[in-house]
Amino acid sequence: MDTMSILIPITRGLKPKRRHVSRLTSRIVLRLLVPFLVTALTGSALILTGCAAPDPPPEEPVSLEEQREPNTTAAPAGPVLSGDHEDLEPQRLIEITEAAIEALPGSVEPVLSAGDPVLRVHDLTGDDELEVLVLTADAGVEDALELGELSRYGRLFEPDREPIPFYLIVLTAQDPEELAYEPLHEIYLDRHLILEGFETLRITDEALPRAASVQFRSTEGILDYWITFTGPSDRYGRFTMQHTLDRGWHRYDIDESGTIDLLSFQSGFEKGVGRETRISWYRWYDDEFRLHRTRDIVRNLNRFLYTARRYLEQGEHQAFIEHALTREDRRRVESRELSVEQTLQAIFRPTAQDLVEDHDGVLASEELERVVFPVIAANPFPDLAGATSFTPVVRIECAEGVSGFYHTTVTMAYNPFEQQQFYLELQPLRE
Repeated sequence: MDTMSILIPITRGLKPKRRHVSRLTSRIVLRLLVPFLVTALTGSALILTGCAAPDPPPEEPVSLEEQREPNTTAAPAGPVLSGDHEDLEPQRLIEITEAAIEALPGSVEPVLSAGDPVLRVHDLTGDDELEVLVLTADAGVEDALELGELSRYGRLFEPDREPIPFYLIVLTAQDPEELAYEPLHEIYLDRHLILEGFETLRITDEALPRAASVQFRSTEGILDYWITFTGPSDRYGRFTMQHTLDRGWHRYDIDESGTIDLLSFQSGFEKGVGRETRISWYRWYDDEFRLHRTRDIVRNLNRFLYTARRYLEQGEHQAFIEHALTREDRRRVESRELSVEQTLQAIFRPTAQDLVEDHDGVLASEELERVVFPVIAANPFPDLAGATSFTPVVRIECAEGVSGFYHTTVTMAYNPFEQQQFYLELQPLRE
């Protein structure tokens, strides 16, 4: 067996674990078998907060800010079977879940989604035996451990509401044949008021290493705990990301290596620059995420625009093209598909139609004297994960006194740590 991600319904209205595991009836088992078989045949996928789903492709950026609206929670769903495990019997999965819930330490109770325990099933140690990850909370709390209640944003503003101790319990098979489980890890996740989400995902293209992400919300933002498993060692790693107004995290494969990268975008005022945004790139190194590189946005963007301006004002058109365009656009120009004048006209577009007739010669003239880009004082890009652009207004003046205002599109590369962090985009020429 490889890996799988699944939520097993035990019975609606499940309360403390041991009193209800033994109450499964034939009617409930039949209810569970039908959606298992349908899912196995169709290979359908479902992603719900608090419910299990197949892993998202690691190259797709995922942002925690894109999760559900406040005061809403995902509806419960039937079990989802990974396409890699269609040969696993549904009844076996039910038995695994029963045994895992029965083996939970008495000090904790499982978090529930419409009465069903929130858990994941994976081979975390690479020994072809399934481990079970169960999201739990302290058994002594008075709160209902239902996802709908735990994810309610109003909990933040209730003065008598006490934070709840949460744990991620990892259970391993003590006797696979007899389905006897025992705790492998009891991972303390600190005390929180709001549970924001729980998911597991692959870090690379392989089944291992794997991460379990548990997110909690506070008045400062979102705290995201990543628990990483590398196998075959039974050890685990931890990596914590704090999402605030000044710092956000994104995960995507920026260098297309097949491995998830973690990027931190942290903003703050810096003398002589403005509100700088610093990107920190954390890469996976065999068994943990470590800081790889850092890079600024505002400082480097102003430097990029200043250099582009200097090349244009000095008439160094070839140097400007090499500095400002992507490799593909440079090839178009170098193959003489576009002249220098056409290249400038494709980069700088008049802000109004009447400028085309009045100042048609501005960009074609060799007497171009001055190019005024705006001074950037804060990160202007609307999105941070992946290639993202903004469109400033540029003033261009010529020696003959003719001037005009133009739009241009500035893009930050999908991988902001490439040698060319920014570039100007070529737009279709006007007819």
